[in-house]
Amino acid sequence: MLEGHQLIHNNVILLLHRILRFPNEATRGLASQTTDRSYNMLKPLDDSGGYILQASIRLQDRGKPEVLTAGISELENFRARMKGVVEMKAPDRLSLDTRMK
Repeated sequence: MLEGHQLIHNNVILLLHRILRFPNEATRGLASQTTDRSYNMLKPLDDSGGYILQASIRLQDRGKPEVLTAGISELENFRARMKGVVEMKAPDRLSLDTRMK
């Protein structure tokens, strides 16, 4: 389960979230139930309890180089503004490939 918040800063869409999971295999059947009891059983995937900050931007027309450049520039400005607060880096482009292998 994904737990978090979505925020908008100018044109940058921020998703601050963490992944929750059931503690063991015996309780996996509860995943389809939406009760407070089953939600309280969920544990963070990361034991440190940390959150992930994802910054993205939506572009209307990726085919126009000036729109793409403006979007990248806005993300870079946000990263510069957050320097020292949050470490932000772009993932490897090939790791984002969602096609089945």
